[in-house]
Amino acid sequence: MTTSVHDFTELETRLTATCRNAGVHLWPNPGNAGDAVIAAATWRMLADLDITPKNGDIANGDVVLLGGGGNLIPHYRDMRTFLQRALDSPAAHIILLPHTVGGHEDLLTRLDDRCVLYCRDRVSLEHTRRHATRAEVLFAHDLALRLRPAELRLPSAPVQLLRAMAISRHTAFRYAKWMVRFPLWPGCRHGTSFVLRSDIESTHATPSRHRRSDMTGGYRSRFPGEAEAMLVAARIIRWLDRRPVVVTDRLHVALVAGLLGKQVELRDNSYGKNRNVFEASLAGYLPNVMMG
Repeated sequence: MTTSVHDFTELETRLTATCRNAGVHLWPNPGNAGDAVIAAATWRMLADLDITPKNGDIANGDVVLLGGGGNLIPHYRDMRTFLQRALDSPAAHIILLPHTVGGHEDLLTRLDDRCVLYCRDRVSLEHTRRHATRAEVLFAHDLALRLRPAELRLPSAPVQLLRAMAISRHTAFRYAKWMVRFPLWPGCRHGTSFVLRSDIESTHATPSRHRRSDMTGGYRSRFPGEAEAMLVAARIIRWLDRRPVVVTDRLHVALVAGLLGKQVELRDNSYGKNRNVFEASLAGYLPNVMMG
């Protein structure tokens, strides 16, 4: 079980009971390097619970786990598509790991009693309970807060690349480009590192101007397996561990830096996700993380 200051007992107990003697399918949330942190924490949790996901078709009695994140909102379609696929499958249980949820009322209304949805903030929880009336809807902290950063410390850069190449040549090339673009040595302004969004969730009029500082947004993947998620998450941890003060509107930069004990100013994103998760999981838990 986790040693985090955040309590994941209910989620872990449910997964242990539900997945016992069942085929388990994990569909990670695709996205940026922040989503790799969630995926890495998810793989760690499943290993701790002795749950081994499998590939292949879903059979009667199987369990579908949908990766946590911020994808079930009007901005994106991936998790909506995954949920629809799971609903149309013979799975006995469908579990959405801790997520931000908004919009998609038509889909939420379709969800049946096979579904358990974990929301990571109060606004998502209320919205989901209002519309997914046949599903079970519960609160759970973002899974990145279960992460034990010391387990993901990185070896030397050549070893990292060899590990990436063991995944696939394409992954190794993508990872190497990311390493070059965001080297480990600090690029700080008066001791402060800025990691600011350059996508549709940015609050800036011209978000593209932050591409040089958008460390997590600089890596994109569907994270099909454990190895890539662990590799990318480990690099984020090492990158942030060298920065004493971080200002960011990237939620998982703030979470990881906060777990590492850095001084963090978290700014909100375009639709309030960061503030909602801060209020649910950071305020009172990580005093070194402040909402800007």
